[in-house]
Amino acid sequence: MSDLEQDWLERVEGLKQWQRGDERAPHKPLLLLQVMGSLQRGESSRIAYDDYSPRMKELLLGFGPPRAATKPDLPFRHLVSDGLWQISDRQGIILSSAGGTVFKGSLTQAGAVGQLHEADEEALRQNPVLIRTTIRRLLDKNWPPSLHDDMCDTIGLIVDELIDSTDPDDVIEELTEPDERPDLKLVENTESGDDQDVADDLPRRKRDPQFRRKVLLAYGWKCAMCDWDGRDGGAGTVALEAAHVKWHAVGGPDATNNGLSLCSMHHKLLDRGLVGLTLDKRVLVSQYFQGDSAVAQAVISLSGMPVHEPHETEDTPRDDYIEWHNDQVFKSPEIPLSA
Repeated sequence: MSDLEQDWLERVEGLKQWQRGDERAPHKPLLLLQVMGSLQRGESSRIAYDDYSPRMKELLLGFGPPRAATKPDLPFRHLVSDGLWQISDRQGIILSSAGGTVFKGSLTQAGAVGQLHEADEEALRQNPVLIRTTIRRLLDKNWPPSLHDDMCDTIGLIVDELIDSTDPDDVIEELTEPDERPDLKLVENTESGDDQDVADDLPRRKRDPQFRRKVLLAYGWKCAMCDWDGRDGGAGTVALEAAHVKWHAVGGPDATNNGLSLCSMHHKLLDRGLVGLTLDKRVLVSQYFQGDSAVAQAVISLSGMPVHEPHETEDTPRDDYIEWHNDQVFKSPEIPLSA
């Protein structure tokens, strides 16, 4: 791996994201994912602000925190400070490339265009694995695995170059031949000096491999919302997963009192913010969830229903994890609770 590639990954890993307590701010990662998608399609990293803004609003509504104002200008302007981005006007004159401030009002007036630095864009074009590694790190650090495929489809990333990560116990790995990834990860070929592949050796939080088993066991191997308990004969459960109430990607622990045993559908709805929990452990259903099918109507009918309790009281989801999910993920307002 070249020094430039290593430096790129370190800058991506060190993105300056707005922080206040446990609030989410995935704006910059969403912008970079759009850029990675453009490069995978053989396009330029250049994005005109007027084209980008409505698209970013849609992505923030779908995958960002539930806030009244989406503010798509913020990552476009502030990614500059991370040394990854530069902004020019319609004549190509650089407005800001390493510091300073480009004000929101001037973006449309100047016909602003954002893009990666030339050396970074060339390094990414020359090494598709570097693009995939960037995508993987951004997804892992900011969203739960259950949302990764949806995000790749929506943004236009090349999904078949990422291993399906919907199982929380899986570690996402690059799709390369076994002899190209010793110890199941990409490494540079030090004997030949070939730096074609990128070693993804930046630190990441480890998952507890027993988390799924502990959570499903606590709930009797069935969905806490709908009682789904399908099995494949002696091969074990089917479409039953351990969901984090407070996402692992933002510091939620692999603890049973931060987990829910959910079928695949209700896990996805929980992570999309379309269902949630009250502090007295009843189901919230967002008014953004819509559907006329019998299955969709069954989801809506869960509003106000109690979730099944785990065998042990100590395994019940903690209030602070539920409050985080309600503040940072659930899309209010909810459907009025059933009596």
